[in-house]
Amino acid sequence: MCEKPIKEILEDLISSRDYSGSRMDIYAHNLMTLYFQSKLQGEQDAFLKLFAQAEAKNKFLVHVSPHGDDDPFDDYFVKDLIIKDEPEY
Repeated sequence: MCEKPIKEILEDLISSRDYSGSRMDIYAHNLMTLYFQSKLQGEQDAFLKLFAQAEAKNKFLVHVSPHGDDDPFDDYFVKDLIIKDEPEY
């Protein structure tokens, strides 16, 4: 059996949003934001590689703000993503 390409797995996860506010819905929303930002920043390949690593470990990508949680920011970079056991809310 053929394994799905990582981009297809990502797109399936993003399109699974049900707007319920559940843990997986929020994760799908965050992934969508991070993925589109990676495309804008020219970091799509690096994002997909990190996402593939997280998927292979059954873990989640999480953004860690370089400015602290209370400081708003507009850009997300792959260098600010980490792999964690649980998604962020």
